[in-house]
Amino acid sequence: MQVMRGTALAIAGAVVLAGCGESDRQLAPIDRAELHRFVDRTRVAARAGDLPATHAALEALRARVRELRAAGRVGDETAQRLLKYSAVTQLRARQTLAPAGPSAAGEAAEDDG
Repeated sequence: MQVMRGTALAIAGAVVLAGCGESDRQLAPIDRAELHRFVDRTRVAARAGDLPATHAALEALRARVRELRAAGRVGDETAQRLLKYSAVTQLRARQTLAPAGPSAAGEAAEDDG
């Protein structure tokens, strides 16, 4: 079940990756590669079921997109698309990945009893 959730979130992450495509001529290959690494981190964290790491990777992606946009290195349309899809991915993470920690384990124990 957890693997399926991670896989579903990884697919959502791929949507973010699609926003890093070739359509924005302002986005240099080095910047595109950097954004791809953020998406890879998101995917790895999601597959591991690590909600905090997934959120951190998405926050880092959004921060970098904002920096690139402010510097004129990514177009507004691409930046908006990346920010939108990363927000959708983060929402999906909240819906599909159980929060880590004692509270999640305690809730599971209550459900069994």
